[in-house]
Amino acid sequence: VVARVEYLADQVGPRLTGSEQLRRAQAWAMAEMKKLGAENVHEEAYDFGLAWTRGVDSARLLSHNGLRFRVDQLAWSPATRGPIQGEVMLVDARNLEELQAFKGRLRGRILLRSNPGDKRPPLPRRDRGDMAAFQAQQAAMTQFLIDEGAAALLQMSPRRNGLGFTT
Repeated sequence: VVARVEYLADQVGPRLTGSEQLRRAQAWAMAEMKKLGAENVHEEAYDFGLAWTRGVDSARLLSHNGLRFRVDQLAWSPATRGPIQGEVMLVDARNLEELQAFKGRLRGRILLRSNPGDKRPPLPRRDRGDMAAFQAQQAAMTQFLIDEGAAALLQMSPRRNGLGFTT
């Protein structure tokens, strides 16, 4: 089992629905099942819509020292239709209520939503039963940023040591 998980994680990588990596994983899994003696191994068709593939991404400051920094696109995020420029603005908001305090000031700005120096008490953690409410809150925050005309949103990974986390 470990060898198979390692192959999927290390050789194939992320397997978003409709992606080329998913197709590779499906072909590999079918071959593995046949090797193990499974019969009638086949794919079933399903409708999904457009696939998404992570493209090339980069960012750098146009002022100060031109510092380049690592960015990773969130899965299913829309393309920017080319390079964008804008003033970077710290938006120290952890939920929709806090985000609404920035209404009218976000148009054309590149928002930095995370504040690594935040000294406030953390928000209560969500448990597994709360996922629908959490997703609804995130969708409402995203729609608010779209409606306000923000150019882009940069958010620090919650993982330590520079580990990307883009789910």
